Amino acid sequence: MSGERTGVAHEVDVDVVRSRLTRSIVVSSLLGVVVMSGLVGFALPGAEVYTRQLAPVNFVLMPAYIAVACAFAAVYVPRRVARRLREVLAASEPSRQDRLFAVSIPVVLTRAQALAWGGSLVLLPPAYGYVDARLFPVTAVAIVCGGLVVCANSYLLAEAIARPVSAWALEGGNPRPDGGSNLSLRAQLGWLLGTGVPLFGVILVVSAEIHSGGSDVAVSVLAIGVVGLVAGLVLMILANRAIVAPVRSVRAAMAAVEKGDLDVDVVVFDGTELGDLQSGFNRMVRGLRERERLRDLLDRQVGAPIAETAVRNGPEFDGQLRDVAVLFVDIVGSTGLVERCPPKEAVRLINQFFRIVVGEIAGHGGVVNKFEGDGALAIFGAPEDLPDGRSRAVESAAAIVRRARDEQVPYRIAIGISAGTVVAGHVGTDTRFEYTVVGAAVHEAARLCEVAKRRGWSAAAAGSAIAGTSIAADAWVACGEIALRGRSRPTAVYRLAAAGPGEPVVPPGASARGASAR
Repeated sequence: MSGERTGVAHEVDVDVVRSRLTRSIVVSSLLGVVVMSGLVGFALPGAEVYTRQLAPVNFVLMPAYIAVACAFAAVYVPRRVARRLREVLAASEPSRQDRLFAVSIPVVLTRAQALAWGGSLVLLPPAYGYVDARLFPVTAVAIVCGGLVVCANSYLLAEAIARPVSAWALEGGNPRPDGGSNLSLRAQLGWLLGTGVPLFGVILVVSAEIHSGGSDVAVSVLAIGVVGLVAGLVLMILANRAIVAPVRSVRAAMAAVEKGDLDVDVVVFDGTELGDLQSGFNRMVRGLRERERLRDLLDRQVGAPIAETAVRNGPEFDGQLRDVAVLFVDIVGSTGLVERCPPKEAVRLINQFFRIVVGEIAGHGGVVNKFEGDGALAIFGAPEDLPDGRSRAVESAAAIVRRARDEQVPYRIAIGISAGTVVAGHVGTDTRFEYTVVGAAVHEAARLCEVAKRRGWSAAAAGSAIAGTSIAADAWVACGEIALRGRSRPTAVYRLAAAGPGEPVVPPGASARGASAR
């Protein structure tokens, strides 16, 4: 989960949660006392419990323990939970342990109830048994049954009350290490309350009747009770597995999707609404795969940084001022190349050229903004800032030349580089637009590409692109100032020192100050 404090956290009223938890504990505890008292006084066979000899236990020891247990389970524990919950909700960056505590509140309260009733199991049966030994097993069984009822009710009520807290904690995913589910536990608690405890009581009563010489009917009832208890438990377990298996299959597939695997599919093996859940997940993943395919095509067509910016911010028709380096690269004599080669071979050679260009531009942090025939425009510094964009641009130019030479391409390339402030943004309409850069640096880079073509250079760079870079001093040769077409003032020009494929090395004197690139 991110460190942001979401609106869900603000909607959690800790005082209200604490108050409701306290009331739920009191209600479930009173229900347990009623169950225990009814079993001891009326349902379970044995000695009389409401006698004068047992008055100290009934009216002193038991009420005193109930008061202490309620103070612990219904007052102390909810206050501790509320104090910890306030700390968790106030944290600017809640940890996984914080969120794990938030989803474990029902377990914490149920453990407190189990501890309280466990104490009564240790204290009360010996006290009753001291007065009348026959009451020891009776009270022990009654406390166990009452405690089971209390713990089951406490958990289910606390889980419902703490839903706003769980919603906050689960926003960032399930914090449990195993992604544990309480689906089976809920069904088991429901079976325990509605079937298990009553049948257990019936079995105990009938067992006592048989032990005291009861009739054959008692034996039959005992057999039916045992069969009902065992069969109900087995059927409940099987039903739980039938419910949990489809949910687990979807959950496992969701975990795979979360890790980036969109090729996952869930086998639909359930004919109920759970099968609809499995089918719905498969339809969702197919939609995600289609979206990912379109996103991949968009990234390849316009460049991943440009696509991400467009998806994140939408089209920016007003544009932004950006300090960028601009690189134009083109094949020299592409018309002759097409005339000399069969069409498929010409396309293969041009794609080889673009593969070199795109690989080196991307490797140096730039973006190929567009392809124009057999040329390409690349930018360094848009749509995301690139502080050393000038250095990266001139380094990528040298890398393109080296790769073209190493791969022995049968044509010559020309590169022009400039730098400066441009307007970067989208042009077009709401229904059709593209990202581009507009400014003097773009035109200057295009003119320098023309200069490189005419003079047989592999790359020409404006002084604005070379200035402030960390490249070696002898990597680029100063060629004086050249008047570029469409520019009012001459431009300081540098050429790449290393010879490119088929590039004649032109002496510096051949590019005298004031030469024209018309």
